[in-house]
Amino acid sequence: MYQVLSASPIEPTDGHVDLDFRRPEAWGPTQDGGGQGLAIMCGDEHAGPFVYLSCFPPMEDEMPRSFAHAHASDNWRISVRGTTNMGTDAYADGQFRFHDGGVPYASDNFAWGPDGGFGIIMFADRRGFAIQPVKSSIAERLEPQQRAVGEILGIDMMDPCPGAPAIVTTFGPTARGHLNQGFETAADWDVLVPGVRLSAALMGEREVGPAMLLIDADQGSVALPERVVGTEVLAALVAGSVSTGEVELDQGSVRLDESGVSAPAMVAGDDGAQLVVIVADRRALVDAVDGGAMAGWSDALRGVLDSLRDGVGAVAEVVGSGLSGASPTSLNPEAIGPHRRFDWIRFELGALRELAHSRGGTVNDAVLATVAGALRTFLTTRGDRVDDLDVRV
Repeated sequence: MYQVLSASPIEPTDGHVDLDFRRPEAWGPTQDGGGQGLAIMCGDEHAGPFVYLSCFPPMEDEMPRSFAHAHASDNWRISVRGTTNMGTDAYADGQFRFHDGGVPYASDNFAWGPDGGFGIIMFADRRGFAIQPVKSSIAERLEPQQRAVGEILGIDMMDPCPGAPAIVTTFGPTARGHLNQGFETAADWDVLVPGVRLSAALMGEREVGPAMLLIDADQGSVALPERVVGTEVLAALVAGSVSTGEVELDQGSVRLDESGVSAPAMVAGDDGAQLVVIVADRRALVDAVDGGAMAGWSDALRGVLDSLRDGVGAVAEVVGSGLSGASPTSLNPEAIGPHRRFDWIRFELGALRELAHSRGGTVNDAVLATVAGALRTFLTTRGDRVDDLDVRV
């Protein structure tokens, strides 16, 4: 069962919930900068996605950024309107970023701009939505607060993202932890059916995680067909418009279809349509495609999904082979799992460089020697044999 975590109840009508970035009054409490946000949990009750919509009023100056952090979950974000900053990158209207779970980034903010900011962030596995600050002092302060939020929401944050979560897209793999793309490249996307171009992705838990469809449709084309899908389907208009039943949706409109409803087609308007579709549980999309419940699209989508699912299997196999060969120690007496803990220490770069150069080495050599020596000392104090240890990094 999905949850729309609004300050005031937002009730479904005829099997769907209509949301609008331009009318966020019922969303969440007002944030710094006058913005409001709305969280939606859907899909698998344990590992389904956590989607966050953000809306900010017009502002001329860049929105302040957060501290360096990561999220355990694979995540994705888009600027529907305005600019989102993330590290050294800036994402304008229709541009988006896939980001690998567990990989830190220097800073980020929500979509902002002189015409207001509309943004969407999806944490593909809700268990990994929490912020993981790089600085231990911030982590110590935030961890209890985030754990309390997880308990209120019923999220099992003690078990973040088991298995081998992986982002697999029709754009190709992530590099250095992320992948930048945008609707400005849609003319080069694969043609799914005449008048409709598609890119797609699978993220999060590899059995039940969400599927994402990024759709660019010409005027009058069916941007999303009549469908019956056994999970929630969220469709957000990024540009252009669609008519669906008696309703027209345009930039800023978001529709959440409930599981198992018969949803009418979305037909692109005069300026075409660009939309993001999040299918909360990939299994349901596969079933709908195999059962012919995506009118006119099932055959074309089947090939896309098969290719992505093969990619997920290949990534999981690579991750598994990379982890399974490490030597057992008191830290990992059995199979290596997904859980990781991080900590940091600070060095004066000049002193480290001087030390390394005095021994004919590099700063990287000095860092590796420091880590290796610390690991050896730590393991020997626990009684582990280290002479023949096979370490995997």
